[in-house]
Amino acid sequence: MAPWPEYKALLQQAIHQPYSLLPELPARRKAASSISERQVLMLLHGIALANTWQYAAAEPLLTRATLYGRRQKQYFALDYGLDALASLYLVQGNVDKAMQTWMACFELGLKTRDRNAIMLAHLGVGKTYFGLHDFHNAKNHHLATVDIVCSLPNHQSSCEAYVCLAVDLIKLCEFGKAAATLEVARQYLPWARHPKRSTCEIELYFGMTLAGSELYPAAQLHFERAIELATEADFSWGLALAELESGKVWHQAGDDERALTHLIRSEALASALQSSLFLRQCHELQYQIHKDRGNYLAALTHMQTYTQLSLQAQRESGKMAPSSRVLKKLRQYEAQLELATSQEENVELTSRLRKHQDLIAQLTQKAETDALTGVFNRRALDQRIVREFELADLQQQDFSLLMIDLDHFKAVNDQFSHQMGDKVLQAAAQLIVRACRQGEFVARYGGEEFCVLLPGAPLAAASNVAERIRLQLAQFAWAQLGDGPARMSCSIGAACRQAGEDSASLLKRADLHLYQAKAAGRDRVFAA
Repeated sequence: MAPWPEYKALLQQAIHQPYSLLPELPARRKAASSISERQVLMLLHGIALANTWQYAAAEPLLTRATLYGRRQKQYFALDYGLDALASLYLVQGNVDKAMQTWMACFELGLKTRDRNAIMLAHLGVGKTYFGLHDFHNAKNHHLATVDIVCSLPNHQSSCEAYVCLAVDLIKLCEFGKAAATLEVARQYLPWARHPKRSTCEIELYFGMTLAGSELYPAAQLHFERAIELATEADFSWGLALAELESGKVWHQAGDDERALTHLIRSEALASALQSSLFLRQCHELQYQIHKDRGNYLAALTHMQTYTQLSLQAQRESGKMAPSSRVLKKLRQYEAQLELATSQEENVELTSRLRKHQDLIAQLTQKAETDALTGVFNRRALDQRIVREFELADLQQQDFSLLMIDLDHFKAVNDQFSHQMGDKVLQAAAQLIVRACRQGEFVARYGGEEFCVLLPGAPLAAASNVAERIRLQLAQFAWAQLGDGPARMSCSIGAACRQAGEDSASLLKRADLHLYQAKAAGRDRVFAA
């Protein structure tokens, strides 16, 4: 058999540069001097083919090579072979065979105490649960994946593990955590298996976190970048999803012409990929757009196609679920894994996971905090107000908000300096926070404007809070900041949510009341 270093180099080439390796593998296999050498080369050939998405050619090679490796206890690259074969089954929609194959990867990891095999198994099982829309179980397995890659510095699956975890968080509507997790994933791009594809995915999922927070213009910029990257990398799946998500955002923004352009492109790509999931979404949204525009014939065509695809998905849903036998085996392997890990290792793993969660929490806080004033930023406000509206509806309670603007703030920058302007903004933010009770959400809306959310507060209570804030700013000894203004004041608009009103309308009314306060002479509260 050839020296192991050569095989290790070939494995890395099969993973990272498969196109360069594929032409020479058939001749190498033919010239192999032993059965075991031939089987290893067959395994590497299958991995390289799978990494170039040539699944039909990869399947028989991977099936034979992994079977031989397990029987003969030839473990070199067997974990990557099993992972590639399971991924292939998952793409084909054969969930049970995919899970069985990842169970074999689990078994291999337990038998050989190979963390890489266990990590690949967790990553794959998480993807399977994600495909079954069980996002909580997907998240649990991807957290276990992240836990292991933390112990394998600069591992080639680190980026993919964090990206998968971020997508779970997006589906669970934890958009701040998802964005923070994607920032971590970005740090591991230099070691990713497919850096261009991973870069595209990160841009795409960043767009989805922003779209989930209704920040549509910012989301569209990320989708445009993802489309460019997917086109450059010939990444059809990423391109189809980026076009689809871009179409959704243009529709939300009210530009249905652009939405249809992206949806038609996504539909063509999804047809080539035979992705019924993407096709269903494309036809459903096109039906909605054509119906809203009065193009009933086109709407009917898309509705018929959408219905056919949905019925087909319903018929096949039984085949998608993993068998009870496979799920039982998964629980057994997880129990074995827990028993096989010593108490010392458990402490070590728990410590790493805690560090990871602390990092995510820090990045989430950073993503939601205004760097200058320390209060929440506009992004956090947009996310919070949606949740507060849902709670107000559920509890059938009042909901008010305040829009606050510092009077004559431009003069502070012009007369004293932008550094003094920053000090004034920082002091004003702390005075607003101090005037609010616990549970009241304070955010910097932009420039010298702040917003306060007041769940459960009717308009009279909101007016009282606003007056307390106004007095705090008017009575503060501004001279203590140094060579700056002797006095500052603010104008405040208060509004209470009306029945059926959305957040954009409530913000608009509060902003209108703010300008009425300014028009009436500033340093006052206006509440209709």
